[in-house]
Amino acid sequence: MVNASYRYFHAIAQERSIRKAADRVHISASAMSRQIALLEEELGEVLLERRARGVVLTGAGALLAEHIRRLMVQEHELRADMAELSGLRHGHVRMALGNGFASGVAHLLRTFNSRYPGITCALTVASNDEILHALDDEEVDLGLMFSPTEHPSVDIVSSIAAPLVAVVPTGHRLAGAGLLPISVLREEPLALLKPSHRVRQMLQEVEVQEGIRLRPTLESNSYEVLKVFVAGNMGITVLPMLSVATELASRHLAAVPLDHEVLSRTVASLVVRHGRKLPVAATEFLKILQEELGHSVGGP
Repeated sequence: MVNASYRYFHAIAQERSIRKAADRVHISASAMSRQIALLEEELGEVLLERRARGVVLTGAGALLAEHIRRLMVQEHELRADMAELSGLRHGHVRMALGNGFASGVAHLLRTFNSRYPGITCALTVASNDEILHALDDEEVDLGLMFSPTEHPSVDIVSSIAAPLVAVVPTGHRLAGAGLLPISVLREEPLALLKPSHRVRQMLQEVEVQEGIRLRPTLESNSYEVLKVFVAGNMGITVLPMLSVATELASRHLAAVPLDHEVLSRTVASLVVRHGRKLPVAATEFLKILQEELGHSVGGP
């Protein structure tokens, strides 16, 4: 098993800061520094270079970081294999997912926990780039991403329809309007995700195609902020329908389809690291995701 000093060094390698790494593993920075000093003495190599804004791995440090990563992957796979032998009475599933899918996936945990009460889960909310990084470093087993572009380091397991829709207050004049031209969005106070978000980037592609420009009243990286904006009758927003499924079911908000092929064919994709054999617990979690979300529109 990976010992404590290796786990501490792994945290430093990820955070590039002794203080941040210490906070992450819940020990003092001085205690972590002593552990690293002992590790350097044991290996006879300098592992870190201290800089004004953090630390940099030396050549020896980079080799050790990769060795520890492989050990941690092997340990995780060992625990997963043991879980299989014990009939999935134990195990752990790690998933990274986009902000807009967090509440929906968390809701599905009830189904998973009822079937496998001994398996624990860790859900991390992250951007598409952060999800790719976490998968590549094998820090998570599964990713759920909004319309990801092709990437050599990941395989798309399946994709679920997640069309972009105009989200409006219940009773709004546009509710039930049928297909809505994107140009109509300019007539309402508008809240949108920030340009760094994949949803906004796809919307900007359509703006260019249609020769228009949307000028949002509010920009945010939080789906919840945008939902509050709409629920408070301050205006409308554009989000994947999957991300407002709970609000639509309770009729707290309404969704209007947008009349553009690019926006109507967007998907939420379940992804894994290329060539990765999933632990059994993660495979079962993936099956439940596919069962509960439904509407699969592709994938191998």
